[in-house]
Amino acid sequence: MMKLWGALVFFISSMAAAQEVVPLFRNDSLTTFVTMPFRLQDDGGQSMPIVSMDITSSKENCQGMIDPKISSNFLVKCTKDGPLSVDVYFKDSSGSMMRIVYDDITVTKISESATVLQPVTEDPDKYKAGRDLFATYCMKCHQAAHDKANKSVSQIKSAITNIGSMKSIKLTDAQVKSISDYLNNLD
Repeated sequence: MMKLWGALVFFISSMAAAQEVVPLFRNDSLTTFVTMPFRLQDDGGQSMPIVSMDITSSKENCQGMIDPKISSNFLVKCTKDGPLSVDVYFKDSSGSMMRIVYDDITVTKISESATVLQPVTEDPDKYKAGRDLFATYCMKCHQAAHDKANKSVSQIKSAITNIGSMKSIKLTDAQVKSISDYLNNLD
């Protein structure tokens, strides 16, 4: 009988294991325009996979997602300060869907002295000239543009001048700049 009670207590305690959301950043990093990572873990510190998450307050000012590489982490980025609440959904050891409401977050405004670069929605054909030039002059040797990402104008000019197989390529400064712009703005 004692073994049965011991097994029952162990079973109940293992089912009641606490889960918590843990911020993975310094407290002074809770600012606007900063990607804030969080982890779902059990009371033993073991990470737990997240099924889904939803921002339930400040939704119009914040975006969130489950980290595509680490399923127990989620990322939040806010454009305005204020309180933030996130619902995190996961499956417990029995396979039942569970939810944690994490609302211990207050996002503060980023320092006035900080420079924030806003993402720009651009014309999808803006780098077409560079893409076409890369396809014409570069692709036969450099099949994937991503392998040559982030090349400056001077790096491209240096390669054309110094690499034997590239010396026959004749491009204007504007064409080299177009290729560089394309390589620095790959999706």
